[in-house]
Amino acid sequence: MSNPLTTFVFLFLCLFFIACPSGVKAQGLTVIDDRGSTIVLNQPAKRVVSLYPALTEIVARLGLESRIVGATAHDPLIQKNKGVKLVGTHMRPSLEIIMGLKPDLVLQGSSRHDALMVTDALKRRSIPVALFRPHTFDQMFSSIRKIGLLLGAETESECVVKELSRALSDIKRRFPPPDPVPKVFFEINRTNLLAAGTRNIVNDIILLAGGRNIVNVPKRIVRYNREEILRAQPDIYIIQKGPMNRGVSTEYDSSFFSAIPAFSKGNVLLVDEFLFSRPAPNAVKAVEVLAKFIHEHFPSQQKKRRRIR
Repeated sequence: MSNPLTTFVFLFLCLFFIACPSGVKAQGLTVIDDRGSTIVLNQPAKRVVSLYPALTEIVARLGLESRIVGATAHDPLIQKNKGVKLVGTHMRPSLEIIMGLKPDLVLQGSSRHDALMVTDALKRRSIPVALFRPHTFDQMFSSIRKIGLLLGAETESECVVKELSRALSDIKRRFPPPDPVPKVFFEINRTNLLAAGTRNIVNDIILLAGGRNIVNVPKRIVRYNREEILRAQPDIYIIQKGPMNRGVSTEYDSSFFSAIPAFSKGNVLLVDEFLFSRPAPNAVKAVEVLAKFIHEHFPSQQKKRRRIR
């Protein structure tokens, strides 16, 4: 006759291994980032260093801003929360400061050489680093889900994605795209005449708002020239204002720009760099701003038909 205690222990262990397969513990919280690296955490991250403000915004949207212990310059969280440590810029973060914060997850948004040198050094010291650099809303939604998983907030991340998707659908309903679609140029920097290419979140903002980016180059930032703009004849000229484009206005003294429809017809829009150029949840507001501008300046066929009647 078997020992009752032995039988109980045996049944308990059987139930345990059925409920918790051996692969679960080894797998942990696993995601593949935009660099193709596999990040594995044994438990949700509690001390996060964000090296890109757009990723900070995602964490905040998940309701987990308090877990961020370090951030970069131009990140609003630095000014908002004095308890968050400044770790340098997103292009040149400080390895020593980040190490001193003892993070269990570092979020990076730059794939530039200097930035990757630091994050690679962190990886060699066994600090998990996840790089997310979305340039479309679908990619952003994927980043939100993956960050949510790493922070143990899968339900919250799914809710955020659904909320943002509904907001984009509502914008499209309220501001149907015109026909023909207006051609758009987005100025990132005036001094060097840098423009947003197709691998920039700005490109998706333009498309979803009902426009078409004239800079059809698969790069995030593209050096353009005036002759190319003149040939393309953009209907809308957008100028971002912020750290990358300081002291700008919608006024151009050069007679060159008077030959461009956007300037001759007054279709020039000055926008906030942080709102338009960061692949973060607030980019939905950028879509709404531009969609409204296009709707007001380029009436849809439906509106034209109503006027004729």
